[in-house]
Amino acid sequence: MLLRLKSFIVLGAVFASHLMGQTTFPTNGAPNPVHTIYAFTNAVIHIDYETTINNATLVFQDGKIIAAAEKAVVPQGALVYDLKGKHIYPSFIDLYSTYGLPEPPKDAKRPAAPSQDATKGAYGWNPSIKADVEAYKTFSHNKEKADELRKCGIGIVLTSQKDGIVRGSGSLVHVSNQKENESFIKDKAAGFYSFSKGSSPEPYPGSLTGAIALLRQTYYDAKWYKENSTKTEYNISLEAFNQLQTLPGIFEANDKYNALSFRCGRSF
Repeated sequence: MLLRLKSFIVLGAVFASHLMGQTTFPTNGAPNPVHTIYAFTNAVIHIDYETTINNATLVFQDGKIIAAAEKAVVPQGALVYDLKGKHIYPSFIDLYSTYGLPEPPKDAKRPAAPSQDATKGAYGWNPSIKADVEAYKTFSHNKEKADELRKCGIGIVLTSQKDGIVRGSGSLVHVSNQKENESFIKDKAAGFYSFSKGSSPEPYPGSLTGAIALLRQTYYDAKWYKENSTKTEYNISLEAFNQLQTLPGIFEANDKYNALSFRCGRSF
């Protein structure tokens, strides 16, 4: 999948160190308020998979594209680079990545019977429902991996934890050498799901049928939790699950039948 050039481009990530507006993070040394404008002239710009502009100019400042056209006006004082016919492409986006996130815990030793007390705190009873997990809270750049992704033409990733039946929310981030606070495009971009319970120590669910049943029941429980104004409990898992429903959903399906099962499970 290609991202349109007018929105984001790998070059924007490369030069985004100049993204210095107001910031809540301290500067190591004197702050640099310079907002340099860059212009790449005589380039072949690929706007998307079917639109190409020959002998074009790309102008951008603070990581944002100002103009991309055959006769784009170059502002006074801009740093101009003559590309002499070189090509500028939009970057690829990896929509199913774990980049920048810690490894999920290894499978714990599972008891013979459900304990219904596997996770301490005001969480749901089954720890494979990890709706409260939020990728942006644990995201950290990995320079070696970032370099590898950029060499493959990937400039942006949708990263999320791959652990559990309900996996919480993923974040859309730049693959760059910026600080983490300068790398987020969207903190909560999508919710993630699967039929694999992952590292949960609970024996249930132990089958595909059980996973479908648990996910379906979670939808019912969350609906009740949202609509019942007389409830006396607070459930972190169901609260987070309801918030996930406002996001696009991405489901890990190992085959076409898993995809069909998820679709049927949601249409109750």
